[in-house]
Amino acid sequence: MKLFKAIGDHDGTGQVDEIAEFGKQLVEVQERLQRRPFFTALPPGDRNRYLNGSKAHLHSLEDIGSRCGIPVPVFRMFYLIWSTQAHGLPMSYHRMAADKRGAGVHCFVEESYTAMCLNLCAQLLVDSTAEMHELFRDFPAAQNPRPPVPGLLGKMLARAGQ
Repeated sequence: MKLFKAIGDHDGTGQVDEIAEFGKQLVEVQERLQRRPFFTALPPGDRNRYLNGSKAHLHSLEDIGSRCGIPVPVFRMFYLIWSTQAHGLPMSYHRMAADKRGAGVHCFVEESYTAMCLNLCAQLLVDSTAEMHELFRDFPAAQNPRPPVPGLLGKMLARAGQ
């Protein structure tokens, strides 16, 4: 909500109406959440943080990564790499190497970081899909899953002979 309120209706497209609708949906979701026994069993401080959006995860990111099968040291490495990619640092421009890493232009190191990110995301997607099928194996839709649609990654793997 904060983002939409900050944007406002600067271009006259009626976004104010959409913000009001999002506000109604927010209240509805909060009310539904407050009726859940699991949620009501949480400490009051945690409940408030979830309701106002200041806390998004029940468990730490490291714990979530570990539960996904990523060893904590590997998770920390990826987290540091992605954090560095996402948050530009003022001093970065003073220590750029000759390959222009961090300058926003193509270089092998940046490309390899992107490839690592995509590889991990693809693996997590495959693993989480398998876990969902296992968790919901008794539901009719899970017994006859649709075949995966070969997207860009599927085409790339097919070309690579995997």
